Amino acid sequence: MIESITIKNFAVIKDISFNFSKGLNIFSGETGAGKSIIVESLSFLFGSKYYSNEIKESVSVSAKIKLDKKTASFLNLPAVFEIKRVYSPDRKNRYYIDTNPVNLAYVSNISGYIIDFHAQMSNESIIFTDRQTEILDSYSGLKDAVKEFSNLYEAKSEIESKINAISLNEGEKKKLTELYEYQIKEIESANLKKNEDAELEEIISRAKNTAKIKNLSSDIISKINDEGGVYDMISKIVKRSEDLSSMDESFGFIYENSLKIESDIKKLSEDISALFSKYSITEEELDEYVKRDELIKSLKKKYGTDLNGVISKKEELKKKIEEISLSNDNIEKLKKELSSVEEKMIKLAGSISQKRKIVSKKLSEDIKKELKKLGFEHCLFDISVEDSEVFNKYGKNTVEFLFSSNPDYPLKPIRYVASGGEISRIMLALKSVSSNDTESKTFIFDEIDSGIGGNTAFFVGEAMRKLAKSNQILSVTHMPQVAVFADVHFKVEKNYKDNITVISVKELKTSDDRIEEISRMLGSVYSPLTAQKHAKELIKKALSRH
Repeated sequence: MIESITIKNFAVIKDISFNFSKGLNIFSGETGAGKSIIVESLSFLFGSKYYSNEIKESVSVSAKIKLDKKTASFLNLPAVFEIKRVYSPDRKNRYYIDTNPVNLAYVSNISGYIIDFHAQMSNESIIFTDRQTEILDSYSGLKDAVKEFSNLYEAKSEIESKINAISLNEGEKKKLTELYEYQIKEIESANLKKNEDAELEEIISRAKNTAKIKNLSSDIISKINDEGGVYDMISKIVKRSEDLSSMDESFGFIYENSLKIESDIKKLSEDISALFSKYSITEEELDEYVKRDELIKSLKKKYGTDLNGVISKKEELKKKIEEISLSNDNIEKLKKELSSVEEKMIKLAGSISQKRKIVSKKLSEDIKKELKKLGFEHCLFDISVEDSEVFNKYGKNTVEFLFSSNPDYPLKPIRYVASGGEISRIMLALKSVSSNDTESKTFIFDEIDSGIGGNTAFFVGEAMRKLAKSNQILSVTHMPQVAVFADVHFKVEKNYKDNITVISVKELKTSDDRIEEISRMLGSVYSPLTAQKHAKELIKKALSRH
């Protein structure tokens, strides 16, 4: 879960920090107050593009993340850590886990285990057939069987690769071997280290500011240490306070405080000098760092999307050379292995397919019932499980979620016909019925209740609270029927001070504050007493359904 967030210079947000809670975190406020900017800042933190024509100051977003032991161990991360992204005016990105620089590929890899965005107009993961297959398999209890099949699928690919390598003529074998050996040598000669690319970007970025930092640091040190400077003056104060304390003991604490200030001033000077030593990079050294950075970038472009991909490519190439060197006598043996693997795959794929087809009917009906509660009174929903001609890593099926919001329109894949809000509600319905899918994440919903109202909005809130029992939810809403289900309710406000826009986020801790905000959402300006009474009734009703 996300425990806290700090946002600086992001869009109209200058500097805000606040804590989240477990369960359902609701954000409300007037239209244009900046609620969706909170969501956008989290999306930015985990790698999305920052849209701004002009950046005068560095943009930064950081969050404190808490993981369960299993996820932390799997990702090789501390149970509690800080993730931070800094986007500088020169359009350079820097990512950190605690104080360690990392790259975008690393952040993208871990983000799927931490956070799941469901914002209006975004491409949610459930529109993709692979994710739909995984959802169905999780609900069907097929995860282990599919994992076993996936291992067989990889084994099949490896055997086929070996057979193809052996089947090459000698000239082709020689050319490929020479190519692979050259590529291995190129990677090995680079002597790559894990996360080296991120560290280099940090060093280069820091070095570019050396001149400014040198001037500022030197100015501070001179103002402290020069004759007549801060240290000189505080030393005189220490002497005077010592004389005072010798004449009157009640001045003793003045003397002790002045000694402490003298010590702190001395340490400040020493700390600045020590920090500046990190910036003592010569032009020649900087050139070497830049060359090294360019080499790594060229290798990433040639062999993999990230540094780990390049490093693992070397072992892959060695494996290919080994496959090429195999004798033709091994072909028959490999063909027998292939036949045995394919036989197992056919049997297992058939079993998986049969269960998918049976369970998909039940899951479709359960989702339809939930969707009706969420405002799709006359919708159609079905899960298509078709046999495919070739194997894929999930078996021998193509799984597709089909949807129509109107009964007189044909069912079509959700990626073609469902809007962002509709997809988010379909996801809510899925999570409400998929009790086997127990991954704990932070779900972010940005106005998924758009276009609904009345009892439907109340059911959406209830569905989110149900999901929030095992997951953290951050939700932006305009609907009071949704907001009343909040475990923690934040109000986002936009004010203007000296012609400067100021965004604030206030946690509504008292019942009076919550009633006031729910009343506002109900339209209290027109009938304040009625709105307050209705707000109290809504909150009471939500509490009764816990």
